[in-house]
Amino acid sequence: MNKSVRTVSSAFLLLLLLNFLCSIAGAAKEQPKIPEHFFNPSENINPDPAYVPADYVLPDISPALSQFENARKRLAEIEMKKGDKLFRTKKAGEVSVTVIKNEKAPVLAYFRDFEGYILFRHGKFSEAKLIVSVNSWDSAVPNRDNRVRAIFFESMDARKATATLHLTHIDVEWADFEKLKENGPHKVEAAGVLIIGYVLKPVRPLMEVEWDGKGWKIKSAEPLQILISDFKLDGNLPALMKECNHKSIGNNVSIEWALEFKKE
Repeated sequence: MNKSVRTVSSAFLLLLLLNFLCSIAGAAKEQPKIPEHFFNPSENINPDPAYVPADYVLPDISPALSQFENARKRLAEIEMKKGDKLFRTKKAGEVSVTVIKNEKAPVLAYFRDFEGYILFRHGKFSEAKLIVSVNSWDSAVPNRDNRVRAIFFESMDARKATATLHLTHIDVEWADFEKLKENGPHKVEAAGVLIIGYVLKPVRPLMEVEWDGKGWKIKSAEPLQILISDFKLDGNLPALMKECNHKSIGNNVSIEWALEFKKE
């Protein structure tokens, strides 16, 4: 290869490299910033400080409620093997969420309808599952609750009626059933997935686990933090903020729980 050909080849390779580096830099710049809050346009906000949104009638949610009952039945159909230990919760305890409106006002709500289990197999933790009816959202403000269920969760859709937390791993140190029973409570990190609507996301909740002689008391050792945008629900916020007359809704949601699981 003569010198001129080598020079052209080197220049061509350098050009390719520069284009590649520019494309990477451009992609990095184009990454959208994750919003801390979603804001309601000022024209959608009623300026009257005494304004109260009108009553909001919840659409028919009976298909969604039936779907949740079906999910509850499937939860009861676990195939048990010899030596398995199964513990269930049926509304024993509470599941709460906190979201921020108007940039600094916390809104606390509870999910009133949930069910779950913990399964130990061969003396080791196997899995835990908790299903929650999004139609049981309760913030003690009925009209707001109806708006959240219908507009935010689209809870009339039976396919979106159930949120699921499925844990498949816990700290190896505490995976042994007998060890976990001793000298609690223990802080245990778990791993699994949270499913809301059509979106599944990995989660690693930190929990406090204690054996009370008859079953397990399990609560969040710290809030599980998730983003509304991660679950593709931020597209529902403009309509919700307009209906509720909120200036903004925060992207972050804190989830906490305190549950009791009894031996079946």
